[in-house]
Amino acid sequence: MPDATATDPLDAELRRIARALVAEAPDAPAGPDVLRSAGSDASVVPLLRAPERPPRRRRSLVAAAAAAVVLMVAGALAVTGDGASDHGEGVLAANAGLEPAPQRLFVGGELVPGGDRTWRELLPAGEPVPLELAGLDPSGQPLPLPGGGHVVVGVHTVPAPPPEGFNEFTDLTYALLLVGPNGKVAVERNIEHSSLVAVTETEAILARQATDDQGHPAGPVTILAHDLATGDERTIHRDAAFDPARLVSDVWAVVAGNLVRVEASQLTEPLDGGMERYVPGSEECTLRVLDLATGENVERPIDLDCTMMVGLRASPDGSWASLAYEGPFVDRWPQVRLAVLDLATGTVVHDQLLAHNLDCRLGCPSLPGRAADYVGMAWDDASTLRVALADLTSDQHDLIVETITVG
Repeated sequence: MPDATATDPLDAELRRIARALVAEAPDAPAGPDVLRSAGSDASVVPLLRAPERPPRRRRSLVAAAAAAVVLMVAGALAVTGDGASDHGEGVLAANAGLEPAPQRLFVGGELVPGGDRTWRELLPAGEPVPLELAGLDPSGQPLPLPGGGHVVVGVHTVPAPPPEGFNEFTDLTYALLLVGPNGKVAVERNIEHSSLVAVTETEAILARQATDDQGHPAGPVTILAHDLATGDERTIHRDAAFDPARLVSDVWAVVAGNLVRVEASQLTEPLDGGMERYVPGSEECTLRVLDLATGENVERPIDLDCTMMVGLRASPDGSWASLAYEGPFVDRWPQVRLAVLDLATGTVVHDQLLAHNLDCRLGCPSLPGRAADYVGMAWDDASTLRVALADLTSDQHDLIVETITVG
């Protein structure tokens, strides 16, 4: 199963920046209490990373910027359903989403030299091979096909300056790209605004959510199977509830024909002046596995202290899943971590610190470990992972590839 990274939602990014800036400000608390102002224009679609958004920023030790936290975070938090679902129109094959070892490792985005429009496959020997994108600006990570090649979902680039009256939320044209094992484009077709969740031999699994003309979520998330040959689509999952006040960071994947979702969530409460803040002690980390054949949805709490999800990938046999996530600040320092879950029980079989995802180009003399951020992972065998990190101590963001044994 390809690495199903969280698709860099703006709400999560602003929450991360806010926590860093407040924690780094003189005499400031360890994290922001105030989250947003009711009625603000800022909002995002969970699962759907809009490519027109600013590049993902690293946490920076700039105390003077702490005063801007409330403005940056105001109204920019995501919306999802409550985990309930309508049973879909069809099921996936029992081996859907499983990828034999060694799995292919894709890296890209603004942390990798070349930026969002450059993605590469890191071969087991470490050699980077460019991926064909046909000019699309990916709205999430390209995913490898079981028989070779890859699938990309993204937008056609808009000329600068954009046309008069252009709306970045409604006027972008999304497309799906199928690249064959020979590196040549086999299919390119326009689709509705979507995010790529997974791929099978014949279908791309997409997440889709309606939005208004300001990019605000306007309904629950729907997961669809898009036929790569014909473009026909069928619904396989639909959240039955829609709660615009719920704060969720989640990652999705298809594992052995089931739909797997791991999420970090937190409640908020209203304050005077139309503001909201986190409810202390309400943090939850949850694993949900939906059996698409029966409609049974199993929900299990995960024994992790998680604040944001950034990546998910199943082991070759689908029994385990590696989870890249962000934990709470420890002694003022942010942390990005790696856990491995037993999907049958939700048990955490491995958990470790990967790095502190803090911008240290100007130096972080008291940082207790390395400054780097997660960019991808793949299973080399049933118990060995390759994890790719971007070095945050220089402008080049050199790649760090670490081999980790679990279990």
